[in-house]
Amino acid sequence: MNRSYSAVLSLAIATVIGLSGCSDTKHGAQAPPAAVSGLTLTTVKVADLPETLDVVGTVRARTSAMVSARISGTVSVLHVREGDRVRKGQLLGQLDSKESMAQATGAVAVIDEAKRGLEEAQARQKLADSTFTRFKKLYDEQALTRQEFDTRQTERDLSHQAVARAEARLRQTQEASRAAGAMAN
Repeated sequence: MNRSYSAVLSLAIATVIGLSGCSDTKHGAQAPPAAVSGLTLTTVKVADLPETLDVVGTVRARTSAMVSARISGTVSVLHVREGDRVRKGQLLGQLDSKESMAQATGAVAVIDEAKRGLEEAQARQKLADSTFTRFKKLYDEQALTRQEFDTRQTERDLSHQAVARAEARLRQTQEASRAAGAMAN
């Protein structure tokens, strides 16, 4: 035999012995890989994406202020716009002063009327006081009946109450006029 033939034969025998040990399915045999299902396969592509993102939300200021007028009226001048920064006490706008000036003028007329009402009540009180004094003297002299004296006394008391009401009405109209004047300025 040839030397090369015997080397090839030895190699073949060693390979058969080695392969027979690897073919045993009980020891170290590998199972086929598990199949994955339910996936969609897509080919990767290069594409342009927008740099903006649209979202829904509400923007709220950290601080806010409630702005209102002390009186109603028509806005004639507006010094600021929505979104402007403002300082405490800053004039934001002006109301038309025609209406408030008319109210202030009307309040002055009401004061004059209240003064005339007070003067009238004071004149009636003066007359009622002097009449009562005369009737008191006549009653003391027993020249009057008790009914006539009581009538004059009631007239005097009512005249004092009328003066008190007229004074209160005058004070009320003066305060209303002061308030209307403040609103007109």
